[in-house]
Amino acid sequence: MRSARPFVLGPAFLGIVLAFSVHVYSLAGSLGVEVEATPPKTARPGEVVTHVFTVNNTGTEDELFLLSLKIPKGWSFFPRQETIFVEAGKVGYIFVNLIVPRDAPAGTYEISLTVSSSTDPTITDTAVTAVEV
Repeated sequence: MRSARPFVLGPAFLGIVLAFSVHVYSLAGSLGVEVEATPPKTARPGEVVTHVFTVNNTGTEDELFLLSLKIPKGWSFFPRQETIFVEAGKVGYIFVNLIVPRDAPAGTYEISLTVSSSTDPTITDTAVTAVEV
């Protein structure tokens, strides 16, 4: 009767696992984004105020980023932009022209832009600024 041999991982199998792990790690490290916004601004009801968001592709690959803008209820903005393409290591700019409603009460209103990688939606950053009415 033969005795059972313990299961031993061969060098080829370990090499494949190591190569796959390095590949997955390199993909994760090649994507990145940082977003900044202009400082808070002051506006009167009915005015248009412009904020500029800077999208910095901190990764090593060109990337199409998805944009999600949050503005106060009842406000509007132009132009509508859902994506921005930024080359690796470069910066892109998003101009947001906000129309302050004519009936907006005095106060501070928060504006935020979330930017996410279209390749890996877990790569994301958000910048927050404000409009003082």
